Amino acid sequence: MSDETKSKVSRHGGARPNAGRKKGVPTQVTQDIRQMIKDSLEGVGGMDYLMRQAETNPVAFMGLIGKIIPKEVEAHVTGEISWPVPKGKLG
Repeated sequence: MSDETKSKVSRHGGARPNAGRKKGVPTQVTQDIRQMIKDSLEGVGGMDYLMRQAETNPVAFMGLIGKIIPKEVEAHVTGEISWPVPKGKLG
């Protein structure tokens, strides 16, 4: 590979900016597995099944809860906020 070509190719592959899958987009396999889990849960009783599991298997149930609740976030915000927020500054 020539020096010119090496300078265009990033370490992470591809010579084009923003090439590849966008950050946070699940793969098709991940989407398929999530759908199978949802379908399986619905097949065994959905919320009623989960409620029974909470009573009969509380340790496993609480482990599941721990997986879906966001981790604690600690943030330190500095700066000023002017109210009302100028048009176009939010989203």
